[in-house]
This record gives sequence, structure tokens and C-alpha cells, in this order.
Amino acid sequence: MAGLDGRSMEPNNLKWAVYSVVLALVAACGVLDWRTRRIPNALTIPAIGAGLALHALSDGGAGLAFSAKGLALGAGLFFVPYYLGGMGAGDVKLMGAVGALLGWRMTLIALFYTALAGGLCAVFVMLRARAVKSSFTRMDTMFRLLFANKRFPAADTIQGRSVTIPYALPVALGTAAALLLGSPLG
Repeated sequence: MAGLDGRSMEPNNLKWAVYSVVLALVAACGVLDWRTRRIPNALTIPAIGAGLALHALSDGGAGLAFSAKGLALGAGLFFVPYYLGGMGAGDVKLMGAVGALLGWRMTLIALFYTALAGGLCAVFVMLRARAVKSSFTRMDTMFRLLFANKRFPAADTIQGRSVTIPYALPVALGTAAALLLGSPLG
């Protein structure tokens, strides 16, 4: 029977165990990020190690490669906004943990749904803070600095108020959607 990402995985219970761990991880990180604006290393680092070890033990070198590709995709794509100052390191490690546990294909699907959830959260936060114009100005500045290969200033304030998204929430929503709905392409 095909397991995560179509590779052979027996028994199928391993797939559901991994899915349960991933859902528990993103839910816990989502709640903690919402409450404290921090994602603890005590959750993300062991999850990365568990993903790598679990897949290596279940499928040897191929399993380790499967997990490492997911880790690289998840953390790698989130590293760019982190580098530009638009995201925290905890978000990068969380998406890396999701990748290490799910592999690159499911991580790609989770990233798609996470981007949708993040966009909806961003619109909600901008409207709630009445900061639509200044948020678009900030995004314009980020893209200009990206193409100039410069970092964005760390301070994220709009009119004296901090306007941020606890991004573990969109990660949790996007990951759950990926596991429940699968690929948006069918």
C-alpha cells in the first residue's frame, strides 16, 4: 500500500500515526503562537528529529531522503520571509518539522493551503487594525528590498501598533487542510 508521498509504507497505521503527530504539533504551536507569539524549540526540534528518525527507520536511506527533502522544502521556503524580517525563526522550524514528518509532496500541498490561510488571516488583521494602506506600503518596501538583496527592518509597527500574524495558525490550518483535502489539483 502506498504511504506518505506514494512510497511504500507498511503498515498503513504509520501514516495515521504521523498525521496525528503532525496535527497535534501544529495545533499546539498554533495555540502557543496565538497566546505568546512564540513557537518553542522544545516542540519543533524534537519533531524534526522524530520525522527524520521515523522515516529512516521505516525505509532506510530512502526514508531519510524523503524526510530530508520535506524538511528542506518547508524550512527553505519559509527562510526567505524570515531573512527579510517578515517571519520568525519558530515559523521556519515549524514548517521544517511538518516537512520532516510529511515529506516534500504533502509539505508542498500544506504550503499551498497555508498560503491561502495566511492571506485570509492577513486581510482580517489589516482590516481589524485599519492598516490596509500602510500594510501594502510595507509589502512594497519588502519586495523592493528583496530585489535589492537587503534585509527588511526588524520592527513591524504600523502607526505605533504592532500588526503581526501568529503564523503558526495559518500553518496549522494549511496543514490540516492538506491532510483532510489532499491536493487541490485532484
